[in-house]
Amino acid sequence: MLQGNASVYRHVQSLAISLPYTRTRGRLTIYDGNGRLISVSSVSNTAVVQLAASIIRPGLYFYRIVDQGSGASFKGKFVFENER
Repeated sequence: MLQGNASVYRHVQSLAISLPYTRTRGRLTIYDGNGRLISVSSVSNTAVVQLAASIIRPGLYFYRIVDQGSGASFKGKFVFENER
């Protein structure tokens, strides 16, 4: 299992999450710091995933990507903070 941290960028109505894995086609799952499921989405050879800003609150998040072809798993974390 590979690990890496993602970066989060805020846009007006969405968040752009920049993932360290760009050659993966599979499923992205995001959990909050309490282990609650926040989002499940498909990824396909992309480094940036867009999420609605309304589903993410400030805090620590964990993500996992499972590669569709190989079944390899990649995981990491990111922190979302309010703009100051």
